[in-house]
Amino acid sequence: MPLLCNNQYHKDLTAAKKFDFLGGHEKFDFEQSKKWEDRYNRAYYMLKNYTYDEKPVVYAWNILNSIHPGEWQTVIDTRTMNLYFRSDLKKEIKTIDIKKLNFSKSAAVKYLDIHTDQTGLVNDRFQNLTVDKNNEYVEKGFPIGYDNKEFGNSSLFENLKKNIAEFFTTILPKS
Repeated sequence: MPLLCNNQYHKDLTAAKKFDFLGGHEKFDFEQSKKWEDRYNRAYYMLKNYTYDEKPVVYAWNILNSIHPGEWQTVIDTRTMNLYFRSDLKKEIKTIDIKKLNFSKSAAVKYLDIHTDQTGLVNDRFQNLTVDKNNEYVEKGFPIGYDNKEFGNSSLFENLKKNIAEFFTTILPKS
C-alpha cells in the first residue's frame, strides 16, 4: 500500500483507478481537484509523478501539504529509520529515531503525546504508559471518525472503550 488516507483503502484505490494516472480512462485534473474527497487522488497522483530527484522525506511533506491534512501526519524514512510527525495543534515537525526505541519484551510500554511542544528529536519525551493514562487518552482522544459523528455517543463506543481499558489492565501498571 503506497498510500493510506482516512477512508477504507480498497474504496479509495477503487475510486482512483478510474483516472489516467492509474490506467483509467478519466483525466485527473490536479489543479481542480482540491476538495476533502480528493485527498487520496491528489496524493496518489503526486506519488506516481515523483521523479526521485528530490529528497523523499521533503517530497512526502510536500504531498501532505498539498492535501487537506488531518489531525496528525507521519512520514517514515525507512533508510534512516526516522519517524517524523506533526499535529494540527503543533505543526512543527518532530522526529523519533526508531533505532533508539526499546522493543524488547521486558521494556516498559511508553507513550508520547502527539501534541508535544518539543521540536526536533523527541525520543527523550516518551513516558511510561499506565492504565490511568491510557484510559484518559482513550476517553478524550479516541478517533470517532469523520463519517459517523454519532458513534461517540453510542453503546458500541462505550463497549469498545471498556474492552480497551480491560485489555490494558493486563499489560500496564495501574499508575
